[in-house]
Amino acid sequence: MATRRLFLQGAVGTAALAGAPAIGTTLPANRSDKLLALIDITHAQGGPFVAAAQTWGARTAALRGDPLALWHDAVLASAVQPAAILGLTTQGTLFCLERLGWELGLRVQLRIDHLPAPDGSWRHVAHTDLPAWAPDMLAGAGADFGLAAAHIALNSSDGAGDCTHAAPPPHPHRDSTPLVTWLLAAPHRA
Repeated sequence: MATRRLFLQGAVGTAALAGAPAIGTTLPANRSDKLLALIDITHAQGGPFVAAAQTWGARTAALRGDPLALWHDAVLASAVQPAAILGLTTQGTLFCLERLGWELGLRVQLRIDHLPAPDGSWRHVAHTDLPAWAPDMLAGAGADFGLAAAHIALNSSDGAGDCTHAAPPPHPHRDSTPLVTWLLAAPHRA
């Protein structure tokens, strides 16, 4: 039986790409308790994404249909307001959460759209500059990109760039569901 520990140990090889920070690195203690991961676990990539976020010490919450209820329960009703919220959801869910985040001064600082193809492959479209190691990590992950996507989002917790008004890329395969990895955080001020 595959366990989270075995999965993460096996996935460490994915992070061994040149220049990639090691999976399992933890945020400084003053940051990890303010990191929240919201994941749509109805998609296969959600499990590895949540496992990686938990390894970093992030609080996690699973989407169970209604983004507004999730936002209320995981963000507004929480004793600790998150400094950053990351997720792997559908594009529509991100749209709702992005608008709710505006009330807290949060903006989309990282966005990577994951577009499925009929042959089972995925195309990844980033809307901001990613670290040099990130595209290779995503490409090497294939259809199991959840762990790689979480790793990129977690290593971008300082904000990669403003993606607030990024439009989803065209997706010609109407019978499949595009996903998106995102990070909501306060914009950096110069």
